[in-house]
Amino acid sequence: MRLLSYLSAPSSLAVIITIIMVVAELFTNEGDEPFGSAGTVGPPPGTTFFQAYGGLTTIVFAYLGQDVFCEIMQEMAEPKDANKSINLAYSVMTLVYAFTTIVAYGLEGRSVEGFLLDSLPDSPVKRVASGLLAFHVIVAYAIVSVPLTNFFYGLCFPNTPIHDGGVPARLRWALISIGYLVFSYLIATLIPAFSAIQGLIGSLCGSPILFGFPAAFYILACRLNKKKISTFDKVTCALFLCVLCPLFFLCGTIDSIMQIGDAVKDAGTPFSIC
Repeated sequence: MRLLSYLSAPSSLAVIITIIMVVAELFTNEGDEPFGSAGTVGPPPGTTFFQAYGGLTTIVFAYLGQDVFCEIMQEMAEPKDANKSINLAYSVMTLVYAFTTIVAYGLEGRSVEGFLLDSLPDSPVKRVASGLLAFHVIVAYAIVSVPLTNFFYGLCFPNTPIHDGGVPARLRWALISIGYLVFSYLIATLIPAFSAIQGLIGSLCGSPILFGFPAAFYILACRLNKKKISTFDKVTCALFLCVLCPLFFLCGTIDSIMQIGDAVKDAGTPFSIC
């Protein structure tokens, strides 16, 4: 993971350039309507309860980086600085997501596409932005896949640890990682409504990871160490465990299944578009 971390800087730069290009293109193609006139403050008319929460599950999916925090902390030069890095990263992510969403929805309104680049006309700007975004996604998937790649490497080559096996071990690990990326690409491009499947993943896995497990582990850790839990922490843990986790899990899952069903009707069975 430490070697892959060197790609984080160019990946972040690619995201920044992409956002600038997309926002500039949206403003360039802006019509005569004033900013924000094409959208609504709340959910659009006709939006069902499940659709509203289904949209929120995509936000949950976007913040699932903490599933590799332990691996990142383990390889940090100063693990005690992990909280600073995490707080900074999430602050920047929140600002970027908020800025991009407000600008895109303010300009395009309800006609904005779920995948923002689809809202742009076919042009060199769109192609360059797509390439930069593809590079960022490859880097992100490569980093996130490290725990899974390590697991498969351990199954295939139990007698040659990655860090002690030299160049041959690293090459084998790289092949497994590349194979995982290729498999992910095939799944994402061949299955209809993959965005709905992402929402399903966000509901089934993201809700417990984001809301359930942290609160539950914190309570268990306090009990094991006989530490008193403050009233604020009790209320927060109760909100996470008893409200947010089951709500996103159930409502988001139902909406994602509905979306997948509609996509199958429109696009046929999985892999039929090839």
